[in-house]
Amino acid sequence: MRCPCRFRMAMMAKWFHGNIVKVLQAVASWSVRQAHFILLLIPIFSVSVFCLGLFTNFYLEADRVKLWTPASSPVIENSHWIETESGFPSTTYPIHILLHANGNDVITMEAFDVLFQVQTIFQNAHGYETLCGAVDTDASIRGHNNSKANGRHSSECTLLGATNFFDDDYIVFRQKVHSDQDLIKAISLFPFLPNGRIVRRDRMFGYRVESDDGRNLVTAAQLLKLRFGLPENAKTRSFEKIA
Repeated sequence: MRCPCRFRMAMMAKWFHGNIVKVLQAVASWSVRQAHFILLLIPIFSVSVFCLGLFTNFYLEADRVKLWTPASSPVIENSHWIETESGFPSTTYPIHILLHANGNDVITMEAFDVLFQVQTIFQNAHGYETLCGAVDTDASIRGHNNSKANGRHSSECTLLGATNFFDDDYIVFRQKVHSDQDLIKAISLFPFLPNGRIVRRDRMFGYRVESDDGRNLVTAAQLLKLRFGLPENAKTRSFEKIA
C-alpha cells in the first residue's frame, strides 16, 4: 500500500521544480530582450556593492588562522601577543636553494665553488640589499669583483646551509680547502661550527653518506642546501619573483 504522504511530497517537489524552471526561463528571456540594459546594470551594481562595502568598513580577510579558528579559542589572542607584544624575534620567510649533480656526489671543491656563486647571484639580486641591508663587498668570487656574497649575511636575514662551515665567506673557503679531502674534513665539524653555531647536517646536505669509523665524516652527498631567511613582509614576495 502506497503512503499518500509520499505521493503528495512528490507532487509538491514536481510543482516547485516546474515553477523554478519557469522563473529562470522568464528571467533569461527578459535578459536577452533587454541585453543593453543588463550590460549597463551589471557594472553599476558591482560599483554600488563595492562602495557599500567601503562605507560599512568591509574588508577582505585572507588570514587562515582568523578564518578557521573558532571565535572562542584563545589562539588568535595569543598569536597577537606573540607577534606584537612578546618581543620575540619575528619569523622569517624561507627561500630554499638546492644544488645537485643529477645524483652524483657534490662534496667537491667544484660543487662548493658553484654554491658560493649561487649565493653571490642571490645576494646581488635587485632588492636584496633593501630587505637585508648591505653586506661586505671586499672580496670576489671567481673574478666577480665587488661581490656582495663573500662577506657575511646581514643581521636582517639569515643563511643556513653548507656555506656556514666557512662563515659564508668564499675567501675563507679558498684559504682552508685545497683538495676534496680538505673539504671533507672542513664540513665534518660536529656538533658546533667554529663560531659556535650548531651544525644541522640535515639542513645542509641531502642524501649524505657518513663514514662508519666513528668519526662520522661526511664523505658524500647528492644535495647541497642553502636556506635564506628573509623578513616576512610584502617586499619579500616581490623580491622572490625577481630572484
